[in-house]
This record gives sequence, C-alpha cells and structure tokens, in this order.
Amino acid sequence: MNVLSGLGAVNGLLQSTASFVQALKQPRLTDEAFSEMFKAKLATAASPEATAAKALEASKNFVGLRDLNGDQTLRLDESGLTATQFAALDRDADGQLSVAEIQADLLGREV
Repeated sequence: MNVLSGLGAVNGLLQSTASFVQALKQPRLTDEAFSEMFKAKLATAASPEATAAKALEASKNFVGLRDLNGDQTLRLDESGLTATQFAALDRDADGQLSVAEIQADLLGREV
C-alpha cells in the first residue's frame, strides 16, 4: 500500500509539474497588449448602444418602482418628483412620464 500511495504522489507531482511547464510555455500578454484590450473593452462599454441600453434599463426600473396603477407611465403623484422636475421631464406635456421620456432625459436627447 505504501508503494502505491507513493506512486500516486509521484504521479500527482508529475502532473503538477507538467501543468506548470505548460503555463510557462503560454505566450505572455505584454503591457501594451493588455492596455489595448482594456481600452477596447472600455470603448465597447461606453458605446452609444451600451449607453442607450443602460439608460433604457434605468428608465424602466424608475418607472417600475413607482408605477402604482400599472400603466407603465408615471403621474406626478407617483413619480416622487417635484412639479418642476416632473414638468422638465414631461416633454410632451401630457401629464405622464413615459420610459422614453425618462430615457431621453438621461441621454440628453429629444423624444
């Protein structure tokens, strides 16, 4: 039994060593390559599409948390905003805030 357990330990050591050697053979990422990858990731995260998607999600969450009657719009009394804040967001002046109006405000755009 001691010989078998000894062989198992040696086998485990050899496998660990082989894994270590494989890791050493892997090409290393240079600082410049890592920097370029990181910049590309940031650019993707800050793309207009990603920004619009985040604004849409935030707008839906804002409405969803406050929409008491389930019509997917907010009246002044549901919004938690002051009358002045509400009026600034209510771009079509219909007395209701839509997800699109809130998203447009977050993005600094017109509806």
